[in-house]
Amino acid sequence: MQIFVITTFIWISSSISFASTQLTVDHIMDLSWNSTRTMLAVAGSLNGNEGIHLFDANGDYIDSLITTDRVFSVSWSSDDTKLAAYTSDRRISIWDVSSRTIINDFEEEFATKVDYSIHWHPQSGNNTIVTQLSSSGMVYDSLTGTLNIVLTVENPVEPISTLVWNEDGTRIFTRSDDDRIRIWDVVNDTVVDMVHIDGSESLQLSPDGDFLAVGNSYNVITILDADTFDVVETLHGLPDIESRFSAVRWSNDGTQIAGSGYQRIIVWDVSSGEIINTITVLDEPFSLDEISAVHPEAVDFGPDNILTYVSYSVIINTDTE
Repeated sequence: MQIFVITTFIWISSSISFASTQLTVDHIMDLSWNSTRTMLAVAGSLNGNEGIHLFDANGDYIDSLITTDRVFSVSWSSDDTKLAAYTSDRRISIWDVSSRTIINDFEEEFATKVDYSIHWHPQSGNNTIVTQLSSSGMVYDSLTGTLNIVLTVENPVEPISTLVWNEDGTRIFTRSDDDRIRIWDVVNDTVVDMVHIDGSESLQLSPDGDFLAVGNSYNVITILDADTFDVVETLHGLPDIESRFSAVRWSNDGTQIAGSGYQRIIVWDVSSGEIINTITVLDEPFSLDEISAVHPEAVDFGPDNILTYVSYSVIINTDTE
């Protein structure tokens, strides 16, 4: 029997050179920079304490928002005053960052499995959040816990698994397990456009809201026009090396894209389409069926296009009995 032990690190690194700062955290589920890139929120366990752990732009520890249950996903409000967290007991907690206190906590109504992502409305002062916690997208008022809209695809066997807001919060882009990317009109709760991309796994909108990056399981990131869904550019991974981009992130200025998978992160220059860096995040070969602690979505661009990501050192102990 093989026993896998994973040591987890956060690296704060230039996207074109290797890491300059290393933070050791017991277990990491998600991470997110605030809008000014002055504070990093890390969902995970630090010194045995589950919660959201805050670091500054230099990687120095600030404080922890302690929870009794594991935090799976964390998201900043657009004005950086609040954090939304989804925990393992299927609850959503809203934290006031300055006072380090919970200002609302409510149960996700339709959660049937521990799928997770949570995203704050992009407009400053708007308290709406959207979650992907079951087969649909749920739009809540974060301060009251009121469920306002349920985004549901026609076939519940092919549920929504990824979603992002557009730049003004009037639309939501979703990706479902039938490889369809949809644009939803949030006001009218209707699908206004749809495109099929084979193997699609992840979405992120560019900082200016003009382009949608779609990562897939075939070593490709496709950049679409966010209004027309026309293909603008196709970014290819390393030749002869299979990569699966379970997360995709734009740099703050929109000049770079990072595609993150279970073993490596690839960074492209958007204008040229050229790869400018490849980062190994897992130092041993492994089976995805045997290791569930690797979270490729835990990657984000920090200040000055500094890439923040998680790397894993896997120790394999073999029991010969």
